[in-house]
Amino acid sequence: MKKIFSMLFMVFVASVLFAQTYSFKSADKNPCKVTLNGETIIIEETLFGGYINRITIPKNKFTSTKAQVTSEEGGKSVINNQPHMESSDMIYIIEDSNNTSIVGYLSGRAVYQQKSINGIWLYKKDIATIAKKLKL
Repeated sequence: MKKIFSMLFMVFVASVLFAQTYSFKSADKNPCKVTLNGETIIIEETLFGGYINRITIPKNKFTSTKAQVTSEEGGKSVINNQPHMESSDMIYIIEDSNNTSIVGYLSGRAVYQQKSINGIWLYKKDIATIAKKLKL
């Protein structure tokens, strides 16, 4: 039993130590960070008052400009809420129709409510730079 716990602890420590994080500003000028954690990418935008927007997607979908990520594929989101409120969600990755140099990562709820502001918007140049650093 001790061996199992020590093995799980070592896996946890390794995942924390080897997770790669990059910080920058989103297209909305909010602080944003992208973390590669194993096979997933976590995009987190910090809002005022301790609220966040966080989208979790598989790393192979990060550079897409038109895609859907189902909850079965690992899609999760927290939109304009406390960090502990994350839930499985359908994630839509779309190009901004007014400015094609921006890509939006939107939760299924944001698309359903037709509130595209409830998502994370990143510049394609930032996405390309991070993808290159992460070797995606």
